[in-house]
Amino acid sequence: MKKVSVFLFSVLFAITAFAQDNNMSRAQQLLQWVINGKGDSILCHVNNNVRSHVTADMFNNTFAQMQQQFGPLLSTGTWESKEIPPLTVYYCNLVFKNMSLRFLTAFDKDGLANTIRLAPAPINEQKSTDSTTVKKLNGVPVTIQCDTFKLPGVLNLPTINKKRYPLVILIQGSGPSDRDEAVYGNKPFYDIAEGLINKGVAVLRYDKRTFVYGTNYVPQNGKANFDAETVNDALAAIKLAHTLPQVDPNHIYVLGHSLGGMLAPRIAERSGNLKGIIIMAGNARPLEDMIKEQTHYIASIEPNLPDDTKKQITELDIEIGNIKNIGTPAFNDKLKTPLNVSISYWEAAKEYHQTAVAQKLKLPMLFLQGERDYQVTMTDFNLWKKALKSHTNVHFISYPDLNHLMQTGVGKSVPAEYMKVGGHVSSAVINDIANFVLHN
Repeated sequence: MKKVSVFLFSVLFAITAFAQDNNMSRAQQLLQWVINGKGDSILCHVNNNVRSHVTADMFNNTFAQMQQQFGPLLSTGTWESKEIPPLTVYYCNLVFKNMSLRFLTAFDKDGLANTIRLAPAPINEQKSTDSTTVKKLNGVPVTIQCDTFKLPGVLNLPTINKKRYPLVILIQGSGPSDRDEAVYGNKPFYDIAEGLINKGVAVLRYDKRTFVYGTNYVPQNGKANFDAETVNDALAAIKLAHTLPQVDPNHIYVLGHSLGGMLAPRIAERSGNLKGIIIMAGNARPLEDMIKEQTHYIASIEPNLPDDTKKQITELDIEIGNIKNIGTPAFNDKLKTPLNVSISYWEAAKEYHQTAVAQKLKLPMLFLQGERDYQVTMTDFNLWKKALKSHTNVHFISYPDLNHLMQTGVGKSVPAEYMKVGGHVSSAVINDIANFVLHN
């Protein structure tokens, strides 16, 4: 799960294209208002959807919080626009002392902004995961289709000569995520794919629906929930995998990371034709509990936390407490939901009990956990163990020096670890995954 910090203010909405020249000027003005802390001016130039989720105070303090976290702003890059048909996004890189961020925005036809977002700037301005991933690894482009949604992906194949290969399908954690599951400069799913194909195991990866479609990921007349976000596309990927001539249909596995790990039992239950599942840093506790724990952990290691951030955390705690009351008379439907996530999402989350679903499964399972992970902790790992103690075909492995991305580190894990370029998934993790797949 991604870090909750200054980016609590970020708003992700549907993007539409219009009047590039005028909108470029509008984008530049929006950024200037963010830098100057002009929250009232920003609110006058965003659409009603955005306005219902943010306040002027959030924008008033955003830039100050960014400088506190990332150091002073050193420079701004060239403004550019990118067509993502039928969308147009306007963006500019902000170079702070300790990190570079990308400011992104887009507009409705009436010129009002429907998106204001900050994200890590791409490392070395990489053009796309499509070209780099398929070219560097032995891969075949594929498309995962579920209803009207089409997700680009890649089937990475071992170079050893074999008619059919065992396959691992990789399922990302929460938030928009590409097929590499890129976090700042780190690409854990790319690392896993590279490691597994060198050991004779094929890998299927694809861009997550929320990465491709943003907040338009919910089907028409559908609801926001785990199935729309993750599960249904995973099932479509499994169905596709059974038709691929390079894949052994009797040896197809799903590996879920973080939220993907939490949902792996649901995917296996609904699929019914997997050989096994691998849960990597998957939470056993409810999602809202993880958000609260992560937020308080990050707050505990941030020196001189701004009063506005403390206020946001207090409000988040209240919202999480209210979510616990869904379906009871104590639930307050007037209160904002945690992180502004749809109420239907939280209703579905309350109905899903991952350990109970896992208990019903009879297929082999492998649980992998970094002991330095502060996002999904050893508490979750031990809850999985307790729930599945009577299962003889379930294996548990923890790694003392690994974090949430399965990368090596020393001491207390902190969010800054994810910002370091050049980290890779531990070879021990890749070896354990390969052994599980090749010997079951």
